[in-house]
Amino acid sequence: MAKHGYVASWSGWFSERSCCYLGHGRPVLIQDTGFTERIPSGAGLIAFRSPDEAVAGLEEIDRRYGFHCRAAREVVAEHFDARRVIPDLLEAALHPAGAAGRAANGA
Repeated sequence: MAKHGYVASWSGWFSERSCCYLGHGRPVLIQDTGFTERIPSGAGLIAFRSPDEAVAGLEEIDRRYGFHCRAAREVVAEHFDARRVIPDLLEAALHPAGAAGRAANGA
């Protein structure tokens, strides 16, 4: 379970430990803190908001474990690979107004 402050603020917090598991091809079941607005959930990465959703997520991972292992690697490659993330991060840090405008326009 994520800390209440992350869930209540809908901050999008995501654990670096979860990134490590994904990188090793391990599916992750994690409480949604708002990160699903940027990172898709459902294949390799399963987000939940209630105990019932957590149980359903466990059952889904168990039922299609191989699929979720492969999908976990795809999630980390798409959303956490430094070659993809750092250029955008630097652009946002160096030109915050431009980055905010691109994000608002879906770029």
